[in-house]
Amino acid sequence: QFNWDKLAISEDAGKTWQMHEIMAPSSIVTLNSGALLNILYSGQYALVKISNDKGKTWETLYSTHNRNLRDLSK
Repeated sequence: QFNWDKLAISEDAGKTWQMHEIMAPSSIVTLNSGALLNILYSGQYALVKISNDKGKTWETLYSTHNRNLRDLSK
């Protein structure tokens, strides 16, 4: 199944697959706590995510992206 936010990777010739989150080009900084902070500004929206497990998973802290607003502008 296609997903804009995930990338499927197989390291055993397709026998098993692992889903990995992908993000648009952005800035990633390491905080004093060791957490990673990802900051993206695309000109249309801003997004801030944090990872406490060295980038394996990400939690959205702040987003101005609203699909409902985009759909209204069509």
